[in-house]
Amino acid sequence: MFWVPHIVCAGLGLLVSQVIIPIIRRRSVPLGAVGNGADFHHTHKSPISRLGGVALAAAFALISLLIFLWFPVDEERTWTRLVIVFGSLAMFGLGFRDDLRPLGARKKLLGQILISAAVCACGVHIEQLQNPFTRQVYELGEAVGW
Repeated sequence: MFWVPHIVCAGLGLLVSQVIIPIIRRRSVPLGAVGNGADFHHTHKSPISRLGGVALAAAFALISLLIFLWFPVDEERTWTRLVIVFGSLAMFGLGFRDDLRPLGARKKLLGQILISAAVCACGVHIEQLQNPFTRQVYELGEAVGW
């Protein structure tokens, strides 16, 4: 019973992305959103749609909404969830914008730093890491307030 929500969310995410990907592939050429690999950071051998991430972002947004509805939590944890979801979608948006019209490394890094700083300012911090192979936990310390 514990695995049912996880399986439903994973299956729904897969379904959403598999439904959206063919639509995106058909619409990419008329929209001019197909890359030929000529750019420095795009090295594809054949034309590839630059809109593919939209399917993953849409699946992520839908699953996030489902989790909000299926697993309600207290107000503080809801805020943390919202910050993580919107921070993730902001990072997607930055990368998406860079795929359509390259921003350059400095502007993209600045955008990533600003989004990360906003997430941190909203109270989301990484306080520990766990090595998945050894299960050793590394304490990073308590986050310093802004």
